[in-house]
Amino acid sequence: MEFNFNVIGGLNKDCEAFLATVKAFAITHPAFSFDTKTAATKLAKWAKAISEVDSTIGKIPMFLTRAIHATEGGVIEPVSETDGFGVNFTSAFNPPTLTAHMSSNPCDFAELLGLGMQNVRVIPILEDNSKMGVLSYDGKVKGFAAQMIAIPVSLPGTDNRGAKTQQYKVTFNFNDIQDWISPVVWNDNIGLIDYLSYMPVGYTQEITSTLSVAGAMSVLIFKRGDKTLLSTDTWTVEYGDHNCGADRSISVGALTNGVSILTCYSTGTTPLVAGEYIKFRLVFKSTDTYTKITNWLIAKL
Repeated sequence: MEFNFNVIGGLNKDCEAFLATVKAFAITHPAFSFDTKTAATKLAKWAKAISEVDSTIGKIPMFLTRAIHATEGGVIEPVSETDGFGVNFTSAFNPPTLTAHMSSNPCDFAELLGLGMQNVRVIPILEDNSKMGVLSYDGKVKGFAAQMIAIPVSLPGTDNRGAKTQQYKVTFNFNDIQDWISPVVWNDNIGLIDYLSYMPVGYTQEITSTLSVAGAMSVLIFKRGDKTLLSTDTWTVEYGDHNCGADRSISVGALTNGVSILTCYSTGTTPLVAGEYIKFRLVFKSTDTYTKITNWLIAKL
């Protein structure tokens, strides 16, 4: 192999160009990638990924964090060894691990905690609005493969004012060194606030009366973080795990002071019995675009 040292110097004989610091993250489904090349639809593609179900994946493939407070780690450490002749050599490079101190709240962060250890892909969004990712074989961009772990909320002590911004921690254990050997950095000059405007608004559904043997339960629905902002919307149901029939159903009754009576059937018009459950959430959509989403609940006796 012949090295071309002219390339190292760059056009200006100065190859120093540091990346901006990480401001936020786009966290995607492992199978998700998208085209960033067509200028006219760049924001539209992000908006679609944030608020619409991907037909191949079967769910909304991306969510964005708000601007984070700080990060720790992120260094790719080489593995150094010494052979039998006393010669030092680098045998491997480890993918980085990054801990992010999120800007969040107990309600939103509880959703991340509920995910457990998830395999995801992560697109870092930098302070200058640049993004980092991996170029796929088909010319599309995807995030860095990682295991995401949300760390339970901590209580800050009075002797450490800085700890207030460290209550919501998420760790990304990146697990493919090949992603980091040839990452791509691009800047579409679109700010984080523009992306966040397309994120569905979070609502909380809170059980006010538990499921009866007749299949009825009541929930209070309000804008996440403020119980005085009661919902007046017409919601539809999305289903998660269940152990009922394929025709299980939950109907949403009209809201009265933010409270709806849900009717839950195991199959047909048969109410759930002991041992059966349906995991569900409520959504509000305009055509295919999600504008409001609640937390998940489980209907069971």
